Amino acid sequence: MYLEFLNKWALSTSLSYSPEALDTRLLRGGYAMLVPRTWSVNTYIRTDPSERIYFECTYNVSVSAHQSNHYSYIQPGMSVMPLTTLRVAVSVNYTSNVDNLQYVDTRAVNNNQQYILARITQHSLGATLRIDYNLTPELSLQYYGSPFASVGRYSLFKTVSNPRASDYSDRFSMLNPMQKGNTYEVYGDNGLEYSFVNPDFAFGQFRSNLVFRWEYLPGSQIYLVWSHERTANDQPSNDSVDAAIHNLQNISPTNLFLLKLSYWFSI
Repeated sequence: MYLEFLNKWALSTSLSYSPEALDTRLLRGGYAMLVPRTWSVNTYIRTDPSERIYFECTYNVSVSAHQSNHYSYIQPGMSVMPLTTLRVAVSVNYTSNVDNLQYVDTRAVNNNQQYILARITQHSLGATLRIDYNLTPELSLQYYGSPFASVGRYSLFKTVSNPRASDYSDRFSMLNPMQKGNTYEVYGDNGLEYSFVNPDFAFGQFRSNLVFRWEYLPGSQIYLVWSHERTANDQPSNDSVDAAIHNLQNISPTNLFLLKLSYWFSI
């Protein structure tokens, strides 16, 4: 459904349903596995985009049967135009994902492949800032900055025992691995059978670009660009998503400077 009102505000929403089906990608080249049905709702609302101050918000949520997955996403945003030559836009997004069918690893045990799944509890936080400033029709300055962080923790490890069982609980065999440092070890009747790396992670990144454009002749332009990036990938980590963003200030940045010159030949 999409509605646009006389005041130029707009609202859209959708509802989707995915029945129980075979997923050929979940086990990364392994068996096709029966995954539960899913309901999803998407909603978007915005104010009048021709106004100097403009708001919008997107919200998505999906829920799968047997509590196998719960995903939610929200992104509010605002655009402000204090001058006819200046526009500032900012948005923030937050994602929460709890997935009991997250692939972890594949291990060979007695000539059989063991496909390891787990519950992932993942939180992601990001923001985007855009500034467009036209000093003159020939001179403009643009800035883009975006911090982002995602933290995931794994629990309830299990192996796939019967991927197409009609009963959801019969598709898995629960594991009770022992954690030693950054490794999980799985023991059987004959001792250690296999091990896998702790998949917990904390990822953070900040990217920004500053672009100066000068059209020194009609059709001929000069671009000066400064690109700045900081990336941190910790594994495993007990950091929260907020801490993962703040830790970026301790990361050594990568800076890139670019000069581009174009000239229009009139023939």
